[in-house]
Amino acid sequence: LQVSDCTLRSLLLRRTHVGDNGAAALGAVLSSMLLELDLGECAITDAGLRYLVRGSQLHGAPSCLSVLLLDGNATGDAGTIEVISFVEGNGSLSCLSVQPALPRFLSQEVEAALQVACELSGVLLERKGRSWSLETLTSKCQPHPVDAEVKAVTALPRSLASPAAAPPGPRAERAERAELAERGRKQMPVPDV
Repeated sequence: LQVSDCTLRSLLLRRTHVGDNGAAALGAVLSSMLLELDLGECAITDAGLRYLVRGSQLHGAPSCLSVLLLDGNATGDAGTIEVISFVEGNGSLSCLSVQPALPRFLSQEVEAALQVACELSGVLLERKGRSWSLETLTSKCQPHPVDAEVKAVTALPRSLASPAAAPPGPRAERAERAELAERGRKQMPVPDV
């Protein structure tokens, strides 16, 4: 990997028990021509992700890296925050997977920060083989007809509100949505059994 004329394009090390030391070594020597790096299920912890990200940033992050797969490792919020900094500083990345191995999970705050960083950077965030970018969700998810009606009715009061009026808080919005959903259920005919 340290050879200047290295033509290695993909490095697929999934399930090879690279560990934190291996992640640190990789971070220091990643080739600038590398397109894909798969370190999924490699027994890497938050410390290993920190070594990988900071090492690659210190030694010149791969300028062509478009796929980075880190899912299935024993990572959490701290490691994912390091990956977020990598996403923000790497313009070539197009696909990322960082879903931790069970029983670990990411906090809602870090999950949201990761989603925002990926959206702003144009990176497709994958979770266990499924893409969860905002564009994918909105283009592939078709709302149920009743849900669409509830959303349309929910949006109506806001559109009629005066611009000077303050928007309702989250509790008021939830109560309004619940009330509208209940009205929709009452209006739906119940089939005979």
